[in-house]
Amino acid sequence: MCKFNIVFLILLVGGCSTPKTFITNIQPEDHEIIEKKPLLFEQSKEATWNDLLTMFANSEFRIDRINMNARMVTLRYRSQPDLYIDCGIKRINTEGNEITIINTKSHYSYRAYQHIHLETYSVNNDFTGYVNLLITGNDISSQVSVQFDLELETEEKRTTTRGIRFSTNRNDKLKLNSLKPMYSKLFKTNCRTTGKLERQVFEMISQMYGSRSPLR
Repeated sequence: MCKFNIVFLILLVGGCSTPKTFITNIQPEDHEIIEKKPLLFEQSKEATWNDLLTMFANSEFRIDRINMNARMVTLRYRSQPDLYIDCGIKRINTEGNEITIINTKSHYSYRAYQHIHLETYSVNNDFTGYVNLLITGNDISSQVSVQFDLELETEEKRTTTRGIRFSTNRNDKLKLNSLKPMYSKLFKTNCRTTGKLERQVFEMISQMYGSRSPLR
C-alpha cells in the first residue's frame, strides 16, 4: 500500500509540469540613412548661424553646448526611443502562446518561465539624440556640416518567484552614431539608427532660404 502511494505521488507531480518559455531575439532591419552632405547657403556665415539658432530655439531641440567663436553648437533632442533607435524585437513563446515586443519601446513588461520559476521583467527606455552643427564660410556663402550621436538608456527590473534575493536591476547606456551599429548585451541584438532623426534635422535645415536639399 505504501509503495502504491509513492508511485501515485510521482505520477501526480510529473503530470503537473511547469510551462516552458522560449525567447527568440530578432536583429533589427536595415534602414536607409541620408548621406551627410554639407548644406550650402547663398548668404554669409553669420546670417546662417543666426538663422539656425533662431529656428532650433523655436523647436523641440534644446542647446546642449555652444561655441560662439567657432560657430559650433550641439543640440539635444528627447523623444520616443523606438522611433529613432532599432534594437530588433523579441518573440516570447510560452506553450504556444507567443507575443512580440519591440525592444526599444518606451515601457513594457513580460513574463517568462525559467525552469520551475516565473520571472517578470519590466523595461524602461529613454532616448536622447545629439545634433552637432558646424557653420563655415565667408561673407558671401556658407555651409552647415551635421553629425549625429544617439544615446539609449535602458533599465530592466526582474522579479522572480525564487524570492527577492534573486531579483535583479540592470542598467545600460548605449551610444551609437549614424554609421556604426552597436551591440546591446541587454537585448542581445545590434542596435542601429532608424534614420528618422537625420531626416528630421536635414529637412528642417533644408527648408531655410537658399539651401540645397540633401533629399533630392
